[in-house]
Amino acid sequence: FGRASIARHQTESERDAFRPAATLANRTGYATMTLDSFGQIRDCEATAEEIFGASRLNLIGRPIFKFIAGLSRGRSSPSYGARYLEYLCADGEWHEFEATDMGGRAFAVELSMHRTQTSGRELFALRLRRPKQTACP
Repeated sequence: FGRASIARHQTESERDAFRPAATLANRTGYATMTLDSFGQIRDCEATAEEIFGASRLNLIGRPIFKFIAGLSRGRSSPSYGARYLEYLCADGEWHEFEATDMGGRAFAVELSMHRTQTSGRELFALRLRRPKQTACP
């Protein structure tokens, strides 16, 4: 009982420590996430946690499509989804999408991806950042 209670308290405290993505200041760097060929998040760094307002443990194993809807093509098959991710990797440029954080808040995000093979498995390195804003005259 005590151990489960402590673990639950730590998890809630960790969640409270993450700021919602909608309130993050513009950053010059970017976050990195690793996706498998089906778009499942396999790893991420602390900046990705901040952007999506969730701990690493709450992100890993979830489909990236839950956070960035434009990365999937409706009710497409997993193999089509993987081919679409490959298509997005082709130019290596930054593309703007609408994302949603764990709290359900929408925000703009730019992303760039590249594909790699590791131990015979296809992986995607996703880099994301907040769009640069221009100053108003």
